[in-house]
Amino acid sequence: MAGRLSIGVLLLLAFAVAFAHPESFLRDPYDMVAYFGGSVPAGPDASWQGIFRWDVAPFKYRVLFHLIVDGLATVMDLVAPSVSALARYHAAVVWVSAATFLAAGFTLDRLLGELGFDLTERLVGLCAWIALPPVHQAYVYPTCTKEDFLGYALLFVGLIGMLRASPKLIVVAALLGATTRETLLILPGVVLLRGPGSWPFRIACLLLSVAVVVGIRGLLGLESYGALGQGWRYNLAHPVASLVGLFFLLGFTWVPVLALAWPRFRYALGDRLTPGQRRFLALFPFVALALLAAQLVLGRMTEIRISFLLSPWAIALLLLALRGLPLSSILSRRRAVGPLVLLAAVVLVEASGLARLLRQGANRHLAGFSGRSWWGVLYFQLAIGIYLGSCIASSSRGRPSSRAPAPAVEA
Repeated sequence: MAGRLSIGVLLLLAFAVAFAHPESFLRDPYDMVAYFGGSVPAGPDASWQGIFRWDVAPFKYRVLFHLIVDGLATVMDLVAPSVSALARYHAAVVWVSAATFLAAGFTLDRLLGELGFDLTERLVGLCAWIALPPVHQAYVYPTCTKEDFLGYALLFVGLIGMLRASPKLIVVAALLGATTRETLLILPGVVLLRGPGSWPFRIACLLLSVAVVVGIRGLLGLESYGALGQGWRYNLAHPVASLVGLFFLLGFTWVPVLALAWPRFRYALGDRLTPGQRRFLALFPFVALALLAAQLVLGRMTEIRISFLLSPWAIALLLLALRGLPLSSILSRRRAVGPLVLLAAVVLVEASGLARLLRQGANRHLAGFSGRSWWGVLYFQLAIGIYLGSCIASSSRGRPSSRAPAPAVEA
């Protein structure tokens, strides 16, 4: 009970920080309307129906989130009719956003528990997840999260269902995911490859999910929104911004992910894996390839929320890498040397005025990441990444064992 309370308080504070960001579109109702592309209700008796353009593709196909928001706004019409339509709808969006944020955090905690991590490790994992840009910058351009935390929560529930070999959880998460965002089709794809149950069940799960996605488009009217051409052309036209977006996608957790290319780390990691962790990590190459390829072709790489479905694998790798070190080693003073050198260099460059010139030159190529807050995020992610690199190097010292690399890491 105390553990759940600690996690709840942590997640509430994290949402409050993301909500209170100076550039958050959730803070101000008029900023929300501008971002949603609708119109401000005119007059005291006006409806909130036009605030969000749900009739525009691709938003109209992601029905679950806006049905929840519209349902809560309808209830608030009855409970607080004297409040303006804009204020009611803004409150509904904020409350649903907070609820889905908490749901994603709690289901990630449960997923880490299913993978065998204790309470302390799960709290570290949640802190790492919150510290990643797609979470603490969730409501800032160009992240601009709406239904994504609901999608994360459903993915985590589906993965829990796989670890528990629960067909009901898998089917519910897959079908609801198909009504939330089309990228959630990765879940039935993973089930097809490595899921529990018979081949007919796994194929049926995928086909039903695809049928839901196609059926929604059939019912609401198929509308082309040029994703294929726009996303690919934008990424080619903004290579620097696309690479920065790729880095911000997983931030400092790229360190344990990229460390998989180091044989010593793979051997050391293989010695620590349980069968469940091995099966879970074996999914990572397929998920990473599918999501990153889809985003490169169909979406902008600067929209870092899209492929953030990779986060549970990155967090699990991070925790497994740290598990091989005692706390005294993780908190060793010498590990702070790299981040402190980086901080000193940043302070020196800022004080000299060179940083302003560098930003002015770089901002022409950074697109949505040109805001000053994103530079702070970049420094933070690099500093933590340097620290983690030192930890992982220590945890992987010594001769590799004679046994073959773990299939989960090699897959």
